[in-house]
Amino acid sequence: MDYNQTLKEAREKFGALATQRDAIDREMEALMRIIEGAQIATRDPSYWDPDNPAWVPKKAPDSEPAGVTETIRKILRRTGQALLPTEIRDNLEAMGVEGSSPKNLLIHVHKALGRLLENGELAQSPHEGKMAYRLLHPMERQMREMDIALRFGFSEPPSRAVGATGREGVSTELPKQPKGEK
Repeated sequence: MDYNQTLKEAREKFGALATQRDAIDREMEALMRIIEGAQIATRDPSYWDPDNPAWVPKKAPDSEPAGVTETIRKILRRTGQALLPTEIRDNLEAMGVEGSSPKNLLIHVHKALGRLLENGELAQSPHEGKMAYRLLHPMERQMREMDIALRFGFSEPPSRAVGATGREGVSTELPKQPKGEK
C-alpha cells in the first residue's frame, strides 16, 4: 500500500468536501436571512407598530451581542476566504459593530486574530504585502495537530492545554526530560 498516495488522495478529497461544506454553509446562511425577512414580512402590521398601545418590542432570538472574536469567526466562516484585518474591520462595521474609532476597532481585530491564531483556528497567507487570515475547518486543525505531532516525534497529537493566560492552545514543546537523563 502506498501511504503517500493515500495521504495525497485523502487530503484532496478533504479539500473538495471542505469547499462543498463552505458553499453549503454560505447557502444556509443566505436562506436563514430570507426566512427571517419573510417571517418579518408576514407578521401582522400591528405587531411592529410602536404607536399601537398593545405593541411590545420583541427581542429577536439572535439579538444577544456576540463578542468581537466570535463575530470575526462568523465573518471568516461566511466568506470562506482569507481576509486582511482591514477587510474584517469593514465587515464588522457593516454588521453594526462599532469602536470608538475605526483605528481602535482595528486594534481589537488584531488582538482577536492573535488569539484565534494562538488557538490554531486560523491560517495566515500573504496578500498584497500584508498578512491575510482564513478560518481553518476543524478537520484541518486536527490534521495540523497531527503534522506537529509527527514533526516533533510524539506518538499522539499534542494535548490541548490551558496556558497561563487561560486560553486553550496547542502545545508544540517537546516533553521535558527529568533531571539527570539526557
